[in-house]
Amino acid sequence: MTKRTKKEKSKGWIIAGIVLILIVLVGGGGLWYYQNIHSKLSPVADFSTVSGKFYLSEGNYRGEELATFDHVKWEKTAKKLSFSPIDQSNIFIGTYTDNKLFTGRIMATIKQKDNYLGLKQESFIVSDEYYNSKVKKEDQASFEKLDNKNIPDLVNSKDTYYISKTFHINSEIKSYKFYLKGKELIRENAPDNDSYYYMKYEQQ
Repeated sequence: MTKRTKKEKSKGWIIAGIVLILIVLVGGGGLWYYQNIHSKLSPVADFSTVSGKFYLSEGNYRGEELATFDHVKWEKTAKKLSFSPIDQSNIFIGTYTDNKLFTGRIMATIKQKDNYLGLKQESFIVSDEYYNSKVKKEDQASFEKLDNKNIPDLVNSKDTYYISKTFHINSEIKSYKFYLKGKELIRENAPDNDSYYYMKYEQQ
């Protein structure tokens, strides 16, 4: 058996080092790919852990399906929209004008296939401004004064709001997925022609 020279041994160590570096790079790249492409947050089944919390929209995104929410280029929302879980089976969605709630809806949640939650409108809530300027006199009888403490957005508000269970009620069930990431809540619409729409809310 011939002895290996120092030069041959050195060459062998270099090759082994290169192979080791390649293994680390490939393994690390695979881990990064898995974490960033395949480690999407699991959709929430209900909002029991965040009942009573108040979220406001901060950004939206339309395009391909997102596998992670870490590096999204969110576009600022034109209007402020709220998302407030009331309890395990009801949430409140509101629209704001000049930092004041203008209209809102209480929605019942319905569990659907593939981690989707259906939202079905149960009532319509309006500010006093909307009530006095946009609701016809003959329709005002369908409204009653709202107890603000029942809506997370309005717990500390002294403004007057009205609620109706018949006026402007849309019976259509809309399907979404929801994700919780720290103080962020992200809504994913059911895809439309392979286009996905996401809304990001931040806890207030």
